[in-house]
Amino acid sequence: MEKEENPPLKEKLINWLAPRFEQFESILVVATLAIILAKELAGAQIEPLLIVSLGTLAYMYFLMAFASINSNATDRKEIAFHKLTLWSCVIGILGILFHLMKWENPNTMLTVSSATLAVSLAAILYFKNAKSTFAFATNRYLLRAVAICLIGISILLT
Repeated sequence: MEKEENPPLKEKLINWLAPRFEQFESILVVATLAIILAKELAGAQIEPLLIVSLGTLAYMYFLMAFASINSNATDRKEIAFHKLTLWSCVIGILGILFHLMKWENPNTMLTVSSATLAVSLAAILYFKNAKSTFAFATNRYLLRAVAICLIGISILLT
């Protein structure tokens, strides 16, 4: 008889948190946009709020990369592109934060994240159409990656 292995507590916690992060994500994105508008248009001194909101988004995406995609996701390509996309989103958000705070070297992070997101999005769309797998790549997931990629590219081009 084989013993069933229970996943470690860390994995259980991340799998429990990931769906809750997605529910909280919309509120955090709207709050972040409001903070950015207040900072840029009204000149409000709210940098700590901006750091916390973008840092929380980056942390959420980082942890979501470690969550199980679904029970059918045994394809290593699917798992690899899921992690690559979310980690690229984290790097992109940090690059956006560095740019908004006028810290040094945001362009390196934005270049790496935008290039990696463009490649991973192209691959995800190709594999999704070819084999109809990649169930994790929902419209919301793709929109998140495209938005971060486009914001990064637009900052690089200005």
